[in-house]
Amino acid sequence: MSEVLGADNFSKNKILSSNINIMDQRTKDKINFEKQLKLSDPKKRLFHNGQPTKFYRLQNIRAIQEGLTNYIFHDRNKLYDPLSKKLINRNTILTQKGALRAKFKNSEVYNLEGDIFTQAPKYQNIIKNKVQQAELNAQNIDIEIDFTLLNNSFKNLLNILNPTTKRYLIESFDAESGEKKIWALNSNVIEKLTELIAKGEVYENAIDLDSFRTIIYEFVVRRPMTLRVLGDPPKKQQNGVAFFGYNHNLDKIDLGKYQIYTKHEEEVMYDNVYDENCICHALINKGIDVSPIKHLVRNRTIPHKDLKVLANALGIYICLRFIKDDKKRLYYGDSTKEKIEIGNINNHAFLIDDTEYTSYAIKNYHKLKDLENFNKIVSIKKYNKKGEPNYERKNNRFIDSYALIKILYENEKEFLTPIKYHENLYKSIYHEKISEFGSLNYDEETNTQDNPKPREARGECLETIFFDYETTTARDDGKSVNHKPYCLFSDIHPQGFWGEESGKGFLNDICDKYGTDKDDQDINEIKKGNIYVNLIAHNCGYDFRFLMKHLFYNLQTIEKGGSGLMTASCLYFYKNKIIYLKITDSLKMINMPLAKFGKCFNLKNCKEILPYSLYTEEKVNQIHIPLNICLSHVKEKDHEEYLNNCKKWKCINEDKTINILKYSGKYCQMDCLTLRDGYNTFSNLVMEATGQDIHNYISLASMSNDYLIREGCYDGVKMLSGVPRHFIQKCVVGGRTMTCDNEKQRKMKCKISDFDAVSLYPSAMNRMKGFLKGAPKVIENFEEIKNSADGYYIQLRIKKVNKHYHFPLASVLTDKGIRNFTNDLDGHIIFLDKTGLEDCEKFMKIEYEFIKGYYYDDGHNDKIKKTMRHLFNQRLKFKKEKNPIQMVFKELMNSSYGKSFMKPIDSDKEYIPVKKIDEYINLQYNNIKTMTLCENKKMFKVEKIKSIDTHFNNVHCGVEILSMSKRIMNEVMTLAEDLEMKMYITDTDSIHIDSENVKPLGDEFKKRYARDLIGNDMGQFHTDFDMDGACDEIHAVDSVFLGKKCYCDRLMSKDKDGNDIYDYHVRMKGIPNDCIIHKANEEFGGDLIKLYNYLYDNPEGIDFNLLAVKPKFEFSKEMTIKNKTKFNRRVKFL
Repeated sequence: MSEVLGADNFSKNKILSSNINIMDQRTKDKINFEKQLKLSDPKKRLFHNGQPTKFYRLQNIRAIQEGLTNYIFHDRNKLYDPLSKKLINRNTILTQKGALRAKFKNSEVYNLEGDIFTQAPKYQNIIKNKVQQAELNAQNIDIEIDFTLLNNSFKNLLNILNPTTKRYLIESFDAESGEKKIWALNSNVIEKLTELIAKGEVYENAIDLDSFRTIIYEFVVRRPMTLRVLGDPPKKQQNGVAFFGYNHNLDKIDLGKYQIYTKHEEEVMYDNVYDENCICHALINKGIDVSPIKHLVRNRTIPHKDLKVLANALGIYICLRFIKDDKKRLYYGDSTKEKIEIGNINNHAFLIDDTEYTSYAIKNYHKLKDLENFNKIVSIKKYNKKGEPNYERKNNRFIDSYALIKILYENEKEFLTPIKYHENLYKSIYHEKISEFGSLNYDEETNTQDNPKPREARGECLETIFFDYETTTARDDGKSVNHKPYCLFSDIHPQGFWGEESGKGFLNDICDKYGTDKDDQDINEIKKGNIYVNLIAHNCGYDFRFLMKHLFYNLQTIEKGGSGLMTASCLYFYKNKIIYLKITDSLKMINMPLAKFGKCFNLKNCKEILPYSLYTEEKVNQIHIPLNICLSHVKEKDHEEYLNNCKKWKCINEDKTINILKYSGKYCQMDCLTLRDGYNTFSNLVMEATGQDIHNYISLASMSNDYLIREGCYDGVKMLSGVPRHFIQKCVVGGRTMTCDNEKQRKMKCKISDFDAVSLYPSAMNRMKGFLKGAPKVIENFEEIKNSADGYYIQLRIKKVNKHYHFPLASVLTDKGIRNFTNDLDGHIIFLDKTGLEDCEKFMKIEYEFIKGYYYDDGHNDKIKKTMRHLFNQRLKFKKEKNPIQMVFKELMNSSYGKSFMKPIDSDKEYIPVKKIDEYINLQYNNIKTMTLCENKKMFKVEKIKSIDTHFNNVHCGVEILSMSKRIMNEVMTLAEDLEMKMYITDTDSIHIDSENVKPLGDEFKKRYARDLIGNDMGQFHTDFDMDGACDEIHAVDSVFLGKKCYCDRLMSKDKDGNDIYDYHVRMKGIPNDCIIHKANEEFGGDLIKLYNYLYDNPEGIDFNLLAVKPKFEFSKEMTIKNKTKFNRRVKFL
């Protein structure tokens, strides 16, 4: 793992001396403190008559305040209070033995580090008073937070807030980069934050962390943070259902049915009172089984508009009464069903039903609660002679729960107290950890749908433009800086655009050429995106970050991960014109570096040489650079070609300097032309092969999936959502990757082959009966349908595994979420489909107990078999002819199955103008994960959670593809084990096996399964090591297998002259091959096997520098890019 961040790593460097090991820390600090004082100002006296001088004392306090030491050297009777910034008497805090006094022993709020004593409660009171004042005066205020004064505890801040009834934002600011991030402290963020704090997680950097972990990172690295109190209630906000947010004080009335508790009840019942979303809790009290919607709920706050989804999923009819207008009713769901009345007060949903209390009894509760039958009192009937009231009681004047809770809410000060933060208040909501399933019944109309029709062209594309930025990525002085663009070229702009604002000139020119006057009759079609210009870049996620600073209007994106852009769209204005832009990434369609386009597509324009390290900020500003300096940044083997380019492009000046901007501009334009020609060639190939227009798709996976739809492979196949999708998703298990017995393996002076399945996933689709048609049915009696069903997906408990394998067939997830294929399954609950269960019964001889599941009995659509066979045969045919169209068929085969079990997307990203952000926060507060101010300072990039999961997919098809692929592997590997043939590692579709056993295994396979194992057809296996210059069999002569996806083979073969030649086949998950080779060259004489042997023998592992060969980029959430300055990763195998 890379360097891990923890609180101690980010305090300022302490004054330490590495050569003084025998002294305590105080003494070490004191010696070095005094040494540095003497060096800094030799004329100053440190002591007078044996006592520290004023200068000494002041410098000691300064050192403490600046974090340079934790000790007071001039007075052992004092401690330092960082809140008051004063010295306090040691004996008021510590006993004579030096222990903290009893009242200070709570380590969460009090801390003594050296001589610094932190008292979080005092600082909490200061913050609390400011917060209360702001909320009382309905003001929005900012409070700077010093977490050192809160004992470095985020929890100590949350403990003084009222997040269930009030609204807060946390803002962090990085002074160096100017990056500003904001989090809403809504229930969703606090819930995840509480979980992460409890785990004590730490992180190596903030890049690609999810939004929840990023806030912990910002806290750990001590970024300045501000608490923003939104004390001014919003005039307009999103209506939804969530926490009630208050405890009530009616101690003789049980309102737990409505998820409203007294403080005592909450304390006694902490573990489970808030486990359920309030709408689920209300429906459970009505007797509704909510298991079909548990996995749908992604946020504790559910907007009213999403109640329809929940009602339809449960097949119920909800009538909602809302306190903002409780004469009005809102209806959701099937009106033919019984009406379920739900109330919403203070955005809290509860069941409306009858109570046993009168309105009078509730309003006068504190006066009446000790009287007999106080709940029936409706008025004062009369007064007796003593002036005491006689109360009238009735049995027919009880109010319903809505009226009762409304009385409490409207008399908040008398009956309610805001709930303070506590850890158990924010238990994980359903969808994340649901592993138990209740009823599997579902509404077929809501949770199944036909697959979509083939995609058609959308709108009119005025022009497709291929563009590319060139940027500076570093400075000569080594200072870490953001990447800055210095030019942009396109295939239609041979002169390019220059400077940091080059993107603006590019967009202005496009809008001027292709834009429409704002008062044109087509303006509405343009605003809808029906008339547009398409901008394409290779690895567009990089270029988009520079272009987007100029895009302000209706910007929408589909992003993947921290840096990937699938597509973006927006409106752009220039002068009196408007244009709609679509921005796509060609890398998502053609998954190869631009440098390979020339060879792949037989292009005349090829990617040229550009010495990127030459283009620092200083040299780009200098423009004309001496030739010898330019050549120092070019590989020696490329010197001649670089010089030829300089001459050809007329970049050499009379003084033998190179105009490096002229050179890079020509290079950049060549890139654009190469991209254009390659993309258009691929487009023509796809059109010829399948009749599809690649411009209609944002990725190869979406195009491949659409191809299957066009071929009719999904006719009659139902897409799934809700409970059935969620249940069957549990059966998704990817390819098996493991070493023999999950242990390290090593074999020297051997002869090992890499035995690979031919096109494993296409082979699986060709072999299966087809895709299951119709909708899944709940299994009532498994034994009755087990043999007759076309397919099934079940949950089962393993009772016994009777046959063990070195490479087991079934798996479980560890506590860390790692999939482990194991024989130790007794007592475990797992999920399997029909193919998986059959293999476990046949090979592992399992005994099991059926729990629940779904089955299909409407037959198969077998067109997938013919489609895969067609693609495979076409690919072979054109590959023999060396026709580049073969790659189209290859990509279609290999990309077609992934979308079938694509997981739902948890969150959306939106770009909101700064001037609209306050309104947006009011409307979306409960859904916001994080907001990051973009570099242009004109927009916030907002990530918000989806409240409800309504995702559909063909997961049942994907599961069967995966299971059939594993069956192909299982048949070979179990046979090899039965024959006692040693295997060392498997990696999804490959097996490392002794070469001498390959042919015997093939012979035995034919005897058992009556088909040839070895060959190049689908379903067959072949040896598949690859080695440049090899003209004979390739095999490994030394192999080290450290763990899944971590192994090294020293390969041997013969060249055309019969000479022995050697190479390596190397893998290490998380470490690029060039970094492995660099480490081997640096420390192991270039011998990769020696490196892997070292890892095999030394459990402490090795640190790899992931920046050793080429730079790695950091993509920040504010949409800037910079080079990583440090990126080490330690790899070790226990």
